[in-house]
Amino acid sequence: MVDQLPASKVLVLEDWQDLETRRHELPPRGSAMGVVGQPPTWLEREYKITQVATDDGGKRLWTVNPILEHQIGLSESRGTVLDLGCGQGRDAVWLAANGWRVIAVDHLPDAIERGKDLQARYAPESAIQWEVGDIGDWLTYPSDWMYMAYGPTRLLNPTAIYATKCLVVGFSRTHFARHQKPNHADLVTPELAGTLLADYGEIDLPDRSAAFLHRA
Repeated sequence: MVDQLPASKVLVLEDWQDLETRRHELPPRGSAMGVVGQPPTWLEREYKITQVATDDGGKRLWTVNPILEHQIGLSESRGTVLDLGCGQGRDAVWLAANGWRVIAVDHLPDAIERGKDLQARYAPESAIQWEVGDIGDWLTYPSDWMYMAYGPTRLLNPTAIYATKCLVVGFSRTHFARHQKPNHADLVTPELAGTLLADYGEIDLPDRSAAFLHRA
């Protein structure tokens, strides 16, 4: 698959006149970033900045969940993904730009509006249905994939999931042991994998120890 939204590590400031209001499009704090132009003080404070002369051709600075990119994004076939707890829409926009039909659900109207803005900037021709609502009300929606990242896994009753395949990404027990958060009821565990008849895996990301369930 050719990624229709390749990542960039170069920020061209003249293209980001409204940078202050678009922080949700930047990579995680502490990331290395090349900057064309004179960066504001807050950007130098929050990122590892290197001054560079030119753009590297990427289309986005924001990051996609790496587990999603591997487990769903590289699939040869395309269909409908139900993105539950989509947040500000980065994963939803990336999926849609790469040929998936996406239904993105979040209970926060502000998050949905930011998702719509992200779609307008990066994938205006893509197919995303944005919905303000509760995750529990959408579990029974028939889709090819159900995807949830760092959401309330306590809601995942296997009899309520109508999707053919599912990917659940969240915090592992290792993360909880180190940081005593989030809510223990919402960790992604091997027991939950067994309930959903899904494969279980763990991965160490820069800011967290993540676990995932994958049923294909």
